[in-house]
Parts: sequence; C-alpha cells; structure tokens
Amino acid sequence: MKFLFAMFILALLGACQVVPFGTDGSAGYRIPAGSKIVLNTDLRVPGNQWEYQIVSTAYPGGVFDPRCFLRFHALQESPRHIPAGEYDIVEVLHHVDWIGAQRAGELVRVSRSNGGLGPSPIWFSTIMNLSVPASDDTLRLVCRQMQIPTAGRHLNVDEIRKALGEHWVLVLRAPASTP
Repeated sequence: MKFLFAMFILALLGACQVVPFGTDGSAGYRIPAGSKIVLNTDLRVPGNQWEYQIVSTAYPGGVFDPRCFLRFHALQESPRHIPAGEYDIVEVLHHVDWIGAQRAGELVRVSRSNGGLGPSPIWFSTIMNLSVPASDDTLRLVCRQMQIPTAGRHLNVDEIRKALGEHWVLVLRAPASTP
C-alpha cells in the first residue's frame, strides 16, 4: 500500500511540472523589459485621439487579424508628434478581456455575432509600457488579437512584428550571458 501511495505522489508531482516558455516563437513568451521599439519615421497623430492604430500591410484588417495600437495617457486637442527613435520597453503585461455586454453588473459572455449561441470572442493583449523622456504623456503599445476562448492565446513575437508594420521595429533585449 505504501508503494502505491508513493507512486501516486510521484505521478502527482510529475504532473505539476511546467515547461517554461523560453523561445520568442511561443505565444506565452513575455517580451523582456529592456527591449526596444524603434520608430523609423516621425509620426503625426491627429488631435482628440487617445488611441492610434498602427497600419500593417501584413494583415488585411479582418476581425480576427492581429493589430497594434499606441495609447496615450491623456486626450489632447492638438495633434501629437512622435519623433523617430528608440523607445525603451519598461514593462510588459499580458491581459485578457472578454467582449460582451454588461447586464446588471455581470458580464454576459455570449457573442452577438452568432445570435447569442456561443461564447464571446476574447481580446488577448500584450501591453508594453514605453519610456518617453521628452514627454510626460504615458505611451503604451498594445498588440492584440480577438480569438474564440477555446483557441485563444497571446501573440508571439513574429505576429507582433508583422502587426507593427513597416515603420516600427521590435528589438528584443539580448539574454544575459552566463559565465
């Protein structure tokens, strides 16, 4: 009996092991802080916008295509000028949002697109807080994709790079070398 119990405990512990996401090709890979976003050309964002969508020719703009946005801390009436250059990524977050209607304080997780017969799509977002030394306006880069819950995952690095388009480049921080 002790032998069976010991085997059960070993099997249980073996099932608890987690394989780390160590490559930038996996959807669970978190872009390391200290990486950079490089803007190759100056960008002018029209006034009265707190979010600006980055246009990419790699994706045609379908509902489930990956997309990236710049988000600003405050709304500004006048146009914004984002100068070309390198922006440090100081923090990276993975976030999941249900898309649904708010009813009596509860989130209704049904899709309006299929008549309410299934689960609502979910936004899987990678949020990168950028340092902007020349401005006190907080700048965030959000790359996300709408997916159905059962198949959902965060974007991998290649998908983010494609969604950034031709004027933005993601440069990953080099891993620390071991002696």
